[in-house]
Amino acid sequence: MLLVALVATASGCEREAGSREEPPQARPSEPISLEGNGLGCLRIGAPLAALTGECRILADRVIPGPEGMPERRVDVLVGGDTVGATVVSDSVWRVEITTPRFVTIDGAGIGTAAARLLERPGSRVIGGEGRLFITLDDRCGMSFEVGGIPPDVRALPAEAARERFPAGAHVSRILLFGCEDPA
Repeated sequence: MLLVALVATASGCEREAGSREEPPQARPSEPISLEGNGLGCLRIGAPLAALTGECRILADRVIPGPEGMPERRVDVLVGGDTVGATVVSDSVWRVEITTPRFVTIDGAGIGTAAARLLERPGSRVIGGEGRLFITLDDRCGMSFEVGGIPPDVRALPAEAARERFPAGAHVSRILLFGCEDPA
């Protein structure tokens, strides 16, 4: 019995602490479109108890949030990839996208050039928690975090920083927080 446990640990077959499900075995190739209210079966406001089948909770834990305060986070299997969600009152409050698998209907996602988003009418740069985000009038309930920005530019007021984005600035994370207007 001890030998089996040692072999499983050495081969990396041990599950991560707090994990509720096995990791996905295969990743479907078709993209799942992001909307301000969620993606696929993972929707803002959905009770955690409703996340089953295509949306399985893989881990449920309390971790420091962006402001350093503890927040409840779940890792959810969506379309063969893992997506993070912040939970408030046992419901999905915010979804965090960090994989290029999920894109908006027009193809914006992780790795998209910030310049491409800034060309769009109604684009704005906002700052918060030492990060810069792009919001778009036609993407209600979504914000695109911009990576590849030097610290001195991140320290500027958001609109001044916009003018100094380097050519390599790109979307590094997408936050979905809900949209009252489903258009």
